[in-house]
Amino acid sequence: MDASQQDKFAGFSAAELIAVILEQRDLIAKQNQLISDLQKRVRELEQQLGFDDRKPPPVAPKPPAPRSERRPRKKRPFNSCRRREPATKTLHHFPDSCPDCGRKLSGGSVSRTRQVIDIEPAPVQVTDHVIHERWCGVCAKRVRAKVDFSGLVCGKRRIGHNLAAWIAGLSIDAGIPVRTIQRMLKRMYAVHVSTGEIVDLLALVAQKGRDKLEAIKAQIRSSECLHADETGWKENGAYRCLWSLSTQTARWFHIDPSRSAKVAQQLIGDEHARTLVTDFYCVYNSILGRHQRCWAHFYRALEELRQHPLATERLAQWIDAVVALWRRGRQYRQFCLTKPPFGAGLFDRRRERKRLEEAIWALAEPFWEADKAVDPQATLARRIGLFLGELFTFVEFPEVPDDNNAAERAIRPAVVIRKICGGTRSPKGTYVKAALMSLFATWKLEGVDPIRECVALLAAPA
Repeated sequence: MDASQQDKFAGFSAAELIAVILEQRDLIAKQNQLISDLQKRVRELEQQLGFDDRKPPPVAPKPPAPRSERRPRKKRPFNSCRRREPATKTLHHFPDSCPDCGRKLSGGSVSRTRQVIDIEPAPVQVTDHVIHERWCGVCAKRVRAKVDFSGLVCGKRRIGHNLAAWIAGLSIDAGIPVRTIQRMLKRMYAVHVSTGEIVDLLALVAQKGRDKLEAIKAQIRSSECLHADETGWKENGAYRCLWSLSTQTARWFHIDPSRSAKVAQQLIGDEHARTLVTDFYCVYNSILGRHQRCWAHFYRALEELRQHPLATERLAQWIDAVVALWRRGRQYRQFCLTKPPFGAGLFDRRRERKRLEEAIWALAEPFWEADKAVDPQATLARRIGLFLGELFTFVEFPEVPDDNNAAERAIRPAVVIRKICGGTRSPKGTYVKAALMSLFATWKLEGVDPIRECVALLAAPA
């Protein structure tokens, strides 16, 4: 017994201590009996449940899933492996002797074929055109051979049309910088072209394509549906605006120092019979004629609104109602494009457009003058009110899309080029870049080979 226990029982007599000990002994005996009864009860329950003292109860194996009848594989009309290419060279391999007895072999038949597709660095083809002259005894003069080099090279340059077209394709179509083009030509074709000459060739293609650019501008301005978009550009570190105008068959890029409405009016023109598809940028508001605002942009704004800190169930229902009206308009447009015998006339389309505009205005009107700090949808509700007549143009005119994805796809390669090269360094380089992007993008939409078209452009008479 330690000192604390001694202090605890210091005031007890011997008889009292004996009574405490006997009481504790009886309590211990009762607890031992209770533990024994509980252990016995546990063993009885384990026996009833089939438990073993050492092993857990066996787990019934999962029955195998019923095997469905295997359907026969659908035969494909073509083989998915790589098709054989027309051979440019054929090599025959014969066994010379028997590997067992060493006897020389002759004759034989074809066992199998193996095709290898590879490229080999080839030196550039340099052609010396030697021009001779001969003496005419009758006229008493020398006659020199006349050769027209316009189909091979431009002016007094030495770089031919094919090489110039490939340089333009690598720069615009592949987005490769000038110095990288120089290294590629050196490694693959063993030809050295200076960076200044590469820049001069790019400017030559842009100069030769002026008539084609004017035709692209006229085609775009006279189209019934026009997509427009804009993004940033850099010219020697200064800000510029890259404008993109596109249709189903043409694309036109223009780089301007300004991003104002005046530039948009000059580029787009004042044709009132067409439909202009854009985002909600304010510079397009001054363009006369029909408008269709991009629902893809508006839908992204609605989805961002769902993540607002003040978002509630009521706000989610409002967003769902706006999206439902958009999808209803898209379904009706698809119905009109299928050309049914009834229900897709002009007056029917106008009536459906009016219904959708009235329905979406009923959703936006309660929040027209609301505080966005209290009602987060107030900003988008005011946008609906401002552009109410330009949201469902695609319902009345089914040939017009409800999004501006065509302009987004048109401007994306230009953005990639900007990120690679960082922009241009001079006004002339800016014009050349925009012109070449317009030419190559239009050739792609027309379904022609840009390299061949570029060669034909260079070979055309001035």
